[in-house]
Amino acid sequence: MKKLEKQLKKLSNNLIESKTTLSKYYTVNNVIVRISDHLTADAHADLLIIVPSNNVVDKYIVTFKNCMKFYLWNTDQILDYIPYLDKYLNLTTKTLKVTSESSEFKIVKTTVAADKLTKDERKIWSAGNSKVWTSSDIMDLENVLRRDLLKPVVLSEEFKEFLYKHTMKYTRVLNLYVYTSTYPDISLEEAFKEICDKTK
Repeated sequence: MKKLEKQLKKLSNNLIESKTTLSKYYTVNNVIVRISDHLTADAHADLLIIVPSNNVVDKYIVTFKNCMKFYLWNTDQILDYIPYLDKYLNLTTKTLKVTSESSEFKIVKTTVAADKLTKDERKIWSAGNSKVWTSSDIMDLENVLRRDLLKPVVLSEEFKEFLYKHTMKYTRVLNLYVYTSTYPDISLEEAFKEICDKTK
């Protein structure tokens, strides 16, 4: 594992480590590589590498986003494949607009137009940092997030409970949702702290 991580650190332009699990996310050009001792169904990584518990030889269980097959590869095979995956990902259209030049998570800017929202949705969209979130806000919030991200959004119970306990403006909710969807091993508290640091 040391050989693989050493090489990924050299190639990577970003590294995010979970403080609550053993998962690490390396970004190599357009490829998000996740290394962990476990697999999670909602990991938003392009290349998922599972380190066996008895990892004494240079072998890893490897799979890809939306793939049902698993492979047993060594470090060289993984590193050789990343450029091909990067080329493939370059061909896909990315709809997420980012504005921060940070070397870690990039802050997402809202792109939805206020005149496309209902009166109640506009209240959500323009909410300030002192906004107290309640259960009656959730449907409108999910609608605004859906319009911003151009995909269906259903907030988990854990996410809702976190909102009820914290005050924050809509753009921080947006970034919290994107962050925790992209890096599911990062806790809501960790993600919220980083987002607050970047959006003061």
